Formats: sequence, structure tokens, C-alpha cells
Amino acid sequence: MKKTFLELKTIIFDLDDTLVLERDYVISGFHAVSSYCQQKYYANEEQVFNLLWGEFSAGKRGKLFDLLIGETHGLNASVEELISVYRDHKPNIRLVEGVESLIRLLKKEKKAALISDGYLDTQQKKLEALGIKQLFDSVMFTDSLGRDNWKPSPKPFINVLKDLGENPEDSVYIADNPQKDFIFPNKSGMKSIRVKYENGIYSNLKPESIKHAPMLTVTSIAELRNILLDE
Repeated sequence: MKKTFLELKTIIFDLDDTLVLERDYVISGFHAVSSYCQQKYYANEEQVFNLLWGEFSAGKRGKLFDLLIGETHGLNASVEELISVYRDHKPNIRLVEGVESLIRLLKKEKKAALISDGYLDTQQKKLEALGIKQLFDSVMFTDSLGRDNWKPSPKPFINVLKDLGENPEDSVYIADNPQKDFIFPNKSGMKSIRVKYENGIYSNLKPESIKHAPMLTVTSIAELRNILLDE
């Protein structure tokens, strides 16, 4: 018999655009790059930030630092240099409202885990800035297994479930990106929930097929709480 969401033993979360808004990290990173450009190259900090954020807000992804260097007089930085500043900065981010209280309530009767893609150092800095590592029984940054094991690789999920001593049928994965996040959970018998925030980076993406689609979609932590907790 298939278990209801209330009966599940393990709740596994994604990080970006699930527990924290990715746009908040992007803003934090752009501020770090803008400050760096001002301090080292005497560029106008406000203009640098406005260019980066303006292009990002317009939907541009990739080559942003190439564009910045090309359009900012006297900015003799390399793209690699600015990427390093962006990835290595100490992020100024916070949890989506209601996340911490939800996890703490779940932890009274269930196990909580984290599986997240992204560059290892960057993701570790995010988790440290949020101060919630202690809330999880298992943390898996997929980059620690190599880029080939980013989602949709099954390995991160298998490792976490083994670490927790739990079965897929007793677990749910909660994430935001239908291109990759729900393929293994759906195939393995896990339940899957998509968090689709209005300002989410992937909020406009539609699942390519049934295997990509989550079982449920929510638009807020309040909705998620109603599904996972018997209140």
C-alpha cells in the first residue's frame, strides 16, 4: 500500500529555490563582485551592480561577466577572476520564511536530509551562512561525488538513503527544477514535491514528460506544511 505524505519517515530537501531563494544568493554575489571591482579597479560599484542585476533580471544567463568587462571602462579583470569572487564570497542570504520552523517540527518524528547540486565550496558557504546544518541528519552536496553525479544521477539519493537507513518508499524529495530533480525520486518509488515560488529561477519551466513531473506542486512553505504535518 502506498504511504501518505503524513506517514513518510524521511523528508529530503533541495537547497536553492526550496529553502532559500536563489535570487537572494545572486544579488549577494553581484554585490560582492561590484564591491571588488570598485576596490581593485576603481569601477563605480553601483553601476556594476545595476548592469549585472539588470541583465540577470531580463533573463540573461551566462556570459554576464564578459558583458560587464566589455562595457565597463578600465575594468581589466578576467572573467575567471570575477567568477571566483562570485563563488567564493560569504553570502548574505536567509531562509524562506517558515522553513526553519517546518524542519524543526518535522524532526520531532521524522528524519530530515539535504541533497543539492552546485559547486561544493559555494554550497557549503550557503549552508554555513544559513546556520541550519545541525537540522539535517544527512547532507549531500552532489559535487562532492563529482560533476557526473549531479542530479539526475541516482547516486546522491542512494547514498543519503543508505546513510539514514531508510527506503525510497518512506521518503519524499522536495525541490524546484523539473528538468532534473524528480527523475530518480519518481523512478525509485519516492514521493516528489515541487516548490514553485513566484520569483524562482526555474518557476517557468514545465516538466518534459511524466518522469520529470512531481507528484505535487506547492507555491509556498505554508502549503508544504499543510501536506507534511498533521495540524
